[in-house]
Amino acid sequence: MRRSTLLILVAVALVCVAVVAGLLLRASRGTPIASSPSAPTTSTPAPGSQQSTDTWYPPTADRIAYARRIGGVSHMGQTLYVILAATEKTEAAARARLDAAIPKFGDTELYYVVQKSDNFKGLPPGDWIVIECYRDRAHAALKENLDFGRLVGPDPRVVKVVVETTEPIPVYEDLGPSDASGTTAP
Repeated sequence: MRRSTLLILVAVALVCVAVVAGLLLRASRGTPIASSPSAPTTSTPAPGSQQSTDTWYPPTADRIAYARRIGGVSHMGQTLYVILAATEKTEAAARARLDAAIPKFGDTELYYVVQKSDNFKGLPPGDWIVIECYRDRAHAALKENLDFGRLVGPDPRVVKVVVETTEPIPVYEDLGPSDASGTTAP
C-alpha cells in the first residue's frame, strides 16, 4: 500500500474516533445526539419531581431567522435590560402570545422575540419568555415602551440580565437612531 493512501486511511480513522468520542461526550452530559430542529428536547419529570433546568433547547430555525431579520446579533456576555412582557411554560405558547400581539402594534415596528429564560442570568430558568431588549435601563422603562409591552402581556417589567447565549437578539438601540422619546427617527 502506498504511503499517501495509508496516511489518508489513518486520517479518516482519527476523524471517526473524534466523532465517536464527541457523541459519547454529548451522551454522557445528557445532550441529545440528534433532534428535530423545530422541537425542544425535554425529558418528562417523574411525578412529584421538578423538571431539570439543564435541558438543552435547540434554537428553532424560524425563531432564529426572525431575530436575525429584525436586526438581532449575538450579545453573549453583555448586560441588557429587557422588557419581560410574557412568560409561558412552552415555546409554542410564547410564540402564540407574540403572534396574537403583533396586529395590536399596527404600523409600529416591534422588536419582541421569544427566548428561553435559561439564556439570561437574572431570570428564573425553565420558562419561555417574550422580551424586547435595550442597552439603557431608562430607555427600556419609558412609559411608552412599557405600554407596548402591555400589548403582549398584562404586567410587563424591566429586568437587568446578562446574555448567556450566542443566539441573535435584537437590541433596540442597535437598530437605528432614536430621539429622546424612544421613537425611531425617520
